[in-house]
Amino acid sequence: IEREVMAAKKEQAAAREEREKASEAKDVFKRAATPSASEDEDIRGPERAIAAICYLLPLLDGLKYSKFLLMQFPLFGLLLLPIKPAIDLWYSLGFLQIVVFFAMYLGVVNNQGFRYFTRFNAQQAILLDILLIVPDVLIRLISGLGGDDALLTGGPGLEAQVLLYNTVFLYVYLTSVAGAGASALGKTIKLPIVGDASEQQTRQ
Repeated sequence: IEREVMAAKKEQAAAREEREKASEAKDVFKRAATPSASEDEDIRGPERAIAAICYLLPLLDGLKYSKFLLMQFPLFGLLLLPIKPAIDLWYSLGFLQIVVFFAMYLGVVNNQGFRYFTRFNAQQAILLDILLIVPDVLIRLISGLGGDDALLTGGPGLEAQVLLYNTVFLYVYLTSVAGAGASALGKTIKLPIVGDASEQQTRQ
């Protein structure tokens, strides 16, 4: 009987050890499957703020595309009131705006002292800003549809310009606000068009 009791105890101990190992393996798998969640929780306030502020660059650069939208919907301007001091400062910089661009690229995106979270968001903001070059080129092409005065007198050139301006500004505004909001919360989101490229170009 004694031997049977001892054997039963050994079996129970072995079964308990197996359950503990299985539980540990399950926890490890969960952590491996969701690394971004634990990483996001560790992002401190200063880095969240830096990542969020970076999105001001494309938003401020994209304001030039807001003129038709603000003429059609003046109340939309109320959404820009919170950043009015930043707008005034930005336009007072003049040619120094390019210095801000390179300072952000060299000082944040390529600075290994920052977490991947901060550098990734800065890279997204940089690519959003670079993307604004495309509408400038398209506007030059559109202006050729009806001659040099097409954009001032109406016609298909003006209609295309209004559509392009509104689309570009809404895209930049929504992506910048989404990126800044997520950064402030310590979350990482991939923005449409620029997200995958930013992920590839940001070094771990």
